[in-house]
Amino acid sequence: MLKLVASDPRLVLDENQVRRLRYWILEILPSSDYLIEPGPGAVITAYDRTPDELAPALRAKFEEIAGCHWLDAP
Repeated sequence: MLKLVASDPRLVLDENQVRRLRYWILEILPSSDYLIEPGPGAVITAYDRTPDELAPALRAKFEEIAGCHWLDAP
């Protein structure tokens, strides 16, 4: 399971940000079993992927969309 937690626990993703994250998850990762929790304290979980499948460029895209860093959840 790949789980990312926003570094800012106050972060709340708006609908546009969720839609853009969903696009990248489906097109680039791709994951069919995922959940985006908009927050506060946004979380992205891809149940059918592993942390090593997240390319640095995709993480950077997620950070660009959210405006904050994403941390690997234990």
